Amino acid sequence: MKRPSTKKGNASQNLNLLKFVFIFSIFLGSFLFYTHSAHAATYYISPNGNDSNDGISVSNPWRTFPHAMDMLKADDTLYLLDGTYAALQSEAVYGGNQVIIEPAVNSDTGYALHSGSAGASITIAALHQGKAVLDCGGGSSSYAIWVPNNMNYFTVQGLNIQNCHIGVMLEGNNSDGTHVDHPTIKNCVFHNVDEAVQGADFDSNTMIDSNIVYNFAALGANQDHALYPRGINGTIQNNLVYNNLGNGWSIQIGSYGTSPSGTWKIINNTLTGSNNTGHQVCIMFYGVNISNLYLFNNICTGATQALVDGRWGSGYYAENNLMDSTSQIYTGGCDSNHCFNNLGNTPAGFVSSSSHDYSLASGSAAIGAGTNTYAPGYDIAGTTRPQGSGYDIGAYEYASSASASNSGTNAYSSSNNSSSSASQASSAEASSNSSTTDNQQPAINSSATNYSIADALKLVADWFSGNAGADVNKDGKINIQDLGVIMSRW
Repeated sequence: MKRPSTKKGNASQNLNLLKFVFIFSIFLGSFLFYTHSAHAATYYISPNGNDSNDGISVSNPWRTFPHAMDMLKADDTLYLLDGTYAALQSEAVYGGNQVIIEPAVNSDTGYALHSGSAGASITIAALHQGKAVLDCGGGSSSYAIWVPNNMNYFTVQGLNIQNCHIGVMLEGNNSDGTHVDHPTIKNCVFHNVDEAVQGADFDSNTMIDSNIVYNFAALGANQDHALYPRGINGTIQNNLVYNNLGNGWSIQIGSYGTSPSGTWKIINNTLTGSNNTGHQVCIMFYGVNISNLYLFNNICTGATQALVDGRWGSGYYAENNLMDSTSQIYTGGCDSNHCFNNLGNTPAGFVSSSSHDYSLASGSAAIGAGTNTYAPGYDIAGTTRPQGSGYDIGAYEYASSASASNSGTNAYSSSNNSSSSASQASSAEASSNSSTTDNQQPAINSSATNYSIADALKLVADWFSGNAGADVNKDGKINIQDLGVIMSRW
């Protein structure tokens, strides 16, 4: 008698065994992950809050930043509810300078008491994009956020910062080697400030991503610069900078106490507009210690001197940048092996410079003219790059209404062509931007009813790595709840 086939039964047993091993591995990893992130917490603050509240819900927010910042540990997030946070509310003074937000520091050393870590940043974020306003009141020694020495993995996101001497100060002390490591400033709007971001002396692995800065050098200081980090390694990408009101520069790397070093990437920024005819440069850098400098896919218009000015080194490259008739690329020491594919004397082709809409119009020379090297996978408005056959130059990726897709990386609203920078900036000034949804770039459909084994494996890998795609329940955190959702849908 022919023995009945057992192939189907064996296949089923093998699948069940695979599931068992998979689930066991997940729960083992869950235990290890949970012990690592057990202290992660989310808190809330409001101009109308009360420090006697527990701060753990929108309905019970704290009121003052000194109280809130004392509580934050690695992997914690403080959400700012809608409203204006004035300099006098915090009553925090650092070295005689008025500061709205400053992490808790050691009273003897001035160093941060608590710090973030890799995969567990301390985050200060607007609950709704652009609706939390930090207003310094225009003081010449005013700072919205002061990030102290030894504060590592610190993120500032989605805030509207105005009327400040410095928006975000990254402190450092080159003499003893202490610094701010892995700071991230993203999706913020800075206006009527002298400088949006400054490195006091020494910061490292700095990320300045998808911010809008306009009306800088606004409080009368000479040669203030919109984005001004200093130190070792950094990336400045997807930023829009316009309306220089003084003799400053849109981006400067390094200067006084420490010479910048390591690798710096200045990618896909739009730097434009000026109300002054003084010494203005889109990008300035000093210091011969930078090993590698990559200036790719930037737009520079309206500068009275150059896209790039500085001391050129052998590891420096300027490629696929666009400059208009008033700007030029600095070529001192920059030969054809290091500076190429740049578009000179070329109009940018903005939708409307007069109304400050610096997205790309159809037919712009910047469309498809960029390089994919180091280009981010999204633009300032969250539109996926590339939309066409090639990457675009500048902060905005051109997208027709039929082809536009949004990655969710930046919560600025999307319109026919990425978004309107004019409406973004004016809405931020009026504190009326649309609310933040989530800042993610999921690789798969994480909202699917059921996951295939391939999708489940990918989500679990993202979960272990802390990647944003693993936030399947869309609460802005990657935690054990997400793992439960993944398991329930497999």
